[in-house]
Amino acid sequence: MARKRKTKAPVIARSHATASTTSKPDDSSHTQASTGTVYFHSPDKPFGFLSQWYMSHFTDPSIHPTHSFNCAEQYMMYRKALLIASSSPKYQHQDLPDKILRHSKPAQQKILAVPGTVKMTEEQREAWDEVKYGVVVRGNWLKFRQRGVLRERLLATGDRELAEASLSDGGWGHWLYGAFCGAESGEVGAEFVGEGVDGGEGED
Repeated sequence: MARKRKTKAPVIARSHATASTTSKPDDSSHTQASTGTVYFHSPDKPFGFLSQWYMSHFTDPSIHPTHSFNCAEQYMMYRKALLIASSSPKYQHQDLPDKILRHSKPAQQKILAVPGTVKMTEEQREAWDEVKYGVVVRGNWLKFRQRGVLRERLLATGDRELAEASLSDGGWGHWLYGAFCGAESGEVGAEFVGEGVDGGEGED
């Protein structure tokens, strides 16, 4: 049984504005049962728009002044790469952030910054563990804040728990996300929760 851990996140105003995405909408998600936990995994499966790998561009000028991240996974791995590059000896891993930005496929973005591909020190792993939760929260907040269509689809899940059902991804698999709440009051706060159901802390 996962233990909930709540955290405050940026608040966004509700909006009925529309925006296009680069992934084909998974219309089957709207026909799922309206109660109980929402499980998602692959971008092309029901509720796939919740996936880190779902193609939906967004920006974060505070992190990169010009780049448009093509998915939440690229944002997460870029932030991880920045941490690694900034805390590594001179000339080590300095090109890692740019490599992640150059790759358009989430699987490629991920593999560049996982243990086994890039060697991290114990201090770097601890530093990433401290911030990775907040990085995922911010990336998803930006994704839904800047894409009105996706935001409305997220709001349509109501207060149901959202669970990423990837059993092959350690602690990030089965990572539970709380529903965006406060819709009726006119504000939506991201309430991502979580302890990994399987594998403890994630390796990403």
